[in-house]
Amino acid sequence: FFFLRGAKDTLIISCFTKIAETITENNLVFIASEHSRLKDAILDTYEIILKPLSLNGNAAVEAHFLATGRLASLENYYHKLQDTLLRLSVPSSDPGFILLSAALSDLKGTYQ
Repeated sequence: FFFLRGAKDTLIISCFTKIAETITENNLVFIASEHSRLKDAILDTYEIILKPLSLNGNAAVEAHFLATGRLASLENYYHKLQDTLLRLSVPSSDPGFILLSAALSDLKGTYQ
């Protein structure tokens, strides 16, 4: 997860779907729920990938289309990311949860 720090926003956006798939993978989330350092790394990754999307969310849809030739909604990724927050038992009072929930809500609104 640390390889994302300092990466250009365009690179993060172009890899958004793969990053989201990775950090929401069931086995990883299960292990992270028991290990705080991994959980913190996943939450840091959320912040890193959501910042550029909040500035230019349509670019993620365009990047996905260019990579796959298919135009797809990112709503499924939204639901997976949200589910992961819940599975990691991040308290709703946690400032990170509040920021991430707001960012995910913005993403959902963008892609509906």
